Amino acid sequence: MNFKIYKSSAGSGKTFTLTKEYLKLALVAPGMLPNFKPIYFRSILAVTFTNDAANEMKERIMDHLSEIAHLNPGEEQPMLALILSEIPEEYPEVKLSREQVIERAARVHETLLHNYADFSVSTIDAFNNRIVQSFKKDLNLPFNYEVELETDDLLDESTDNLQDEVGAGLDKALSDLIVEFALNKADSNNSWYIDEDLKSFGQNIFNEEKYESIQNLQDLTPRDFQKIKNDLFAYLKKVENQVSAVAEKAYFSIIDQGLNATHFYYSGKGIFAYFENHFKIKKKINELDPNSYVLKTINEDKWYGSKAQAFEKNVIDSVIDELIAAFHEIEGIKTREMANYMIAYSLRKNIYLLATINELDKKIKEIKADKNLVHISDFNRKINLIVEEEPVPYIYERLGERYNHILIDEFQDTSKMQWHNLIPLMVNALGKGSMTLIVGDAKQAIYRWRGGKSEMLVKLPDLPTAAVTSPLKREAAVFKRQSLIQSLNTNYRSKDNVIHFNNGIFTALRESLIDTFPEVGEFYNEVFQECSGKSGGHVEVEFVEKALPKPSFELLNYAKTLEIIQHVTKDLNYDLSDVAILTRNNGHGAFLAEKLIDDQIPVISSESLLLHNAPEVKFLVDFLRIIHHPTNPTLKADLLLYLSKHYEKLGESFEKIDGARYKEIAEVAKEINLLEFTKLIKEYFNTELYMKSLQFLSIYEITEELIRTFRLNELEKSQIYIQKFLDVVLKFSIKKGNNLLDFLEYWDKKEGKLSISTPKEGNAVRIMSIHKSKGLQFPIVIIPFANWGLQPKPGTTMWRNWNTDKLSKALPSVILTVGKDLERTEFKEDYHQELEATFLDGFNLMYVAFTRAEEKLFMISQDSAKPEALKSIADLLCNYKMLQKGEMISTNEEITIENQKGESSLVNIEKVVFYKDEKPEKVRKASKNTDETELSSQQILRLEKFYHTESRDKIRMRKSSDRDLEKDISIHDMYSARKQGILLHYAFEKIKYNTDIEKAIATLITEGLINETEQDKIRKSLSAVMKIPEIKRYYDPEAGVKIKNEKELILGTKKGKGLQSLRPDRIVRDGKELVIIDYKTGGEDPKKYGKQIRKYARVFKDMGYQDIKMFIVYTELLKASEVK
Repeated sequence: MNFKIYKSSAGSGKTFTLTKEYLKLALVAPGMLPNFKPIYFRSILAVTFTNDAANEMKERIMDHLSEIAHLNPGEEQPMLALILSEIPEEYPEVKLSREQVIERAARVHETLLHNYADFSVSTIDAFNNRIVQSFKKDLNLPFNYEVELETDDLLDESTDNLQDEVGAGLDKALSDLIVEFALNKADSNNSWYIDEDLKSFGQNIFNEEKYESIQNLQDLTPRDFQKIKNDLFAYLKKVENQVSAVAEKAYFSIIDQGLNATHFYYSGKGIFAYFENHFKIKKKINELDPNSYVLKTINEDKWYGSKAQAFEKNVIDSVIDELIAAFHEIEGIKTREMANYMIAYSLRKNIYLLATINELDKKIKEIKADKNLVHISDFNRKINLIVEEEPVPYIYERLGERYNHILIDEFQDTSKMQWHNLIPLMVNALGKGSMTLIVGDAKQAIYRWRGGKSEMLVKLPDLPTAAVTSPLKREAAVFKRQSLIQSLNTNYRSKDNVIHFNNGIFTALRESLIDTFPEVGEFYNEVFQECSGKSGGHVEVEFVEKALPKPSFELLNYAKTLEIIQHVTKDLNYDLSDVAILTRNNGHGAFLAEKLIDDQIPVISSESLLLHNAPEVKFLVDFLRIIHHPTNPTLKADLLLYLSKHYEKLGESFEKIDGARYKEIAEVAKEINLLEFTKLIKEYFNTELYMKSLQFLSIYEITEELIRTFRLNELEKSQIYIQKFLDVVLKFSIKKGNNLLDFLEYWDKKEGKLSISTPKEGNAVRIMSIHKSKGLQFPIVIIPFANWGLQPKPGTTMWRNWNTDKLSKALPSVILTVGKDLERTEFKEDYHQELEATFLDGFNLMYVAFTRAEEKLFMISQDSAKPEALKSIADLLCNYKMLQKGEMISTNEEITIENQKGESSLVNIEKVVFYKDEKPEKVRKASKNTDETELSSQQILRLEKFYHTESRDKIRMRKSSDRDLEKDISIHDMYSARKQGILLHYAFEKIKYNTDIEKAIATLITEGLINETEQDKIRKSLSAVMKIPEIKRYYDPEAGVKIKNEKELILGTKKGKGLQSLRPDRIVRDGKELVIIDYKTGGEDPKKYGKQIRKYARVFKDMGYQDIKMFIVYTELLKASEVK
């Protein structure tokens, strides 16, 4: 049985098991038996879902190999013990002693280190990229393509191109559809801007699940869609007119008899209203179905209103037959047309966007072709086209020979296409008699929106997703013949009480849900877990009364969250870093993070990790905005306010800016230009920045200069944000150019997504989404807002292929809004499948969230009036609470909460403790000894200085009298009192003869060191120096002299240790005479400068030159002094 299928549960050692299986293969090398080579790991391919998971697996494999390799005699190691016990069972012919395994581990570890590129543990996408790299020509890919991971940039550009085409009127049908769409949006009280609608809808192009449906539409033109739209609208109008005509006749039959609603049974809710509503039609006709009063009128002959007089009843009697006939005719039309009517009505909402999908797809393909881009979603599709058609896909021939073993992790998150593309490799490996392996947990399938098909894991070894005609279908027989299914059912993560709670709630809910949602029963068939012997654990849920406004509910969730954090840290001696807060959506996480930070609780969250939330990054971006748009007074005032706080943190005692002073500065900022703004910075903070010099630098160099000038890098906590921001700037500059406006627009689009990596250390509360918590564990888990929905959100859509000509012969695929309306269509079954899938998504999220806790699990939920409705997690928790009566501790409390208007109200909360630790929890751990557990400052490597490298040539200036040390001149130095001399010095490096002045000036301008208004002054100074009589000859191109500028002399030291560097400014060969010229700024110092130039002369004398002259040139004094 070589096809191992491990079905795991939370905390059951899934990654450990995968690592163990990898190590066994690497240490046994079954494909080489009876021989062994440490390079055998090259024959193993392990694929997983995320880069983090791939990196973790690599680390675990390397760590275990290292640990085993360095074991002392008699020392125990759990992984080694398992490997030694399992090898004889799986490979009876292999006889390995402990010492031999240790020796092999050392060899494999060393070989891996030396051949790390062959360590095939990666994401499926990375693996696919390797495949297509090898078969570019076969797969019709550009030779030197670039992988595009994001969709936003492609959609932004394609949407702009599409609207440009519409604006140019190149396709009248397309233009008419787009304009009509915008006008319809405006008529619905929405903005007529459609950019975001197009971009959002365009995401479907990259979605694996929707790709086939979209491809079915690719032959349709905008003119075709225009006809389809007209057909749909005409059909809807026809049905509504038919209903309205019948209802109108009945309505006026009543009115013409002098009757009104009050004369009929239940007046305004009865039969009169029925005909009036169908005549005037202001809703979908399915929303006009007869209510119970109308049905009683028709079926039970209840026609008269309570106040109807006898003669009025007689009049009603005279029209009853006509009204009954009209009622049945209306309902007959509705029954006959309802299915198509509901589909047409649903399509009406999306037809305009549907009409653009082909055009957007074309624009995206054009952009990719123009820029040699291949989107990551293209890899799977291109490979799959071959895999699904050919019995033995040729693209795998090479790989099949290389890989003997395929190991797949997180299989529940694998998409149909990803799995199908891997099947030939799996079958090939099994055909060699090699072991392959799949690990997954269907209960943790929370990525359906990314294409994850968890039912594939549940159905293994069957292949339910393979088409009957696909060559892959027959491989199911191979899998069935060789499969061995094993369950990992021991939880090594959590304490016993946490496991008991999860066993109880998910087992009970499975039993109660199995009839309504059969997939829950299938997915949670093996939900029960064994404990690993960690006694204790705490689980509690707080149920807030149901009728609470949203803002009040949010504030209450925060108050209870803060209370729990304070309890576990102050009363139970936990660290803040032990606590994780998990939320269903990022909005709740951001809300909690903001409130906790306000209350001085350190937080690490997706919000806190965003670059744009770092004050230093905001300062840098705002300063770039000021450079681009200097007239924004608010930004200038904000920059000064930031600097006031920044320098205060650095311990500087500059003027504090707040309150009235801020307003005063804002007023001043209105009036001043950028140059005067920098003077204001100099006045307030004694910091000099030369704005005019920045305009000649790249965005990256400007950013570096701002960081250096304002000492932003000196705050340790800010360095990681600053460095990441520089990475963003550099990446943008390389890919998109050096236009500041383009960068600012890019930043505005991307700032909400750009973040630093989550730090592993730091005593702070973690706040993250449930999705991001998958695979992680924490001593304490708090789940506020534990009431997320289990039904499709309003506006949810689904794509379906459609083989019908009832509404439009040309439309093979449809996009439908998920809702009860579909109950009355041919898509009824699809609708129910979507309901079940959505429920399972939410239920799986609940499982993932509840199983992250190691020791304590706290939830804040909501009471439910109808828990049997099963519409939210709150309903499920209330259901379980009712089942557990008498087996839990329940207490009630009332707390006061304020609403947004400042009004106070009492809120009832029921606290239910399902499990409580028997031991006093204050002894959970002792206080840590700082001396023993924390690294000293000497052990921690910190970035003490901001290092940078500019792309242009450096200006060098002497740092010491020996000239063997140099440093780069900063822009600040450039504009100091010595600016003129330094610039001249640099210019002379570029000048051999007096004819080179213009070339030197151009270099200074190009490098941003001077602007055009400053060039005359520099030109005159250069010319004046070269006209000094004593040295004039040495700049004359007609004099026949040879020049060397700034040429470095490398010398050995007297003691023979190391090298010494000397760099004379200018060396002139004039016949047999050698002339040394050294430039100096400032006043004369013959003793100091003479010593240095004589040192140069001695070196040249040692080299054989006898006739040597030496001149010190004072550039500001226009004087050349000869040194004897």
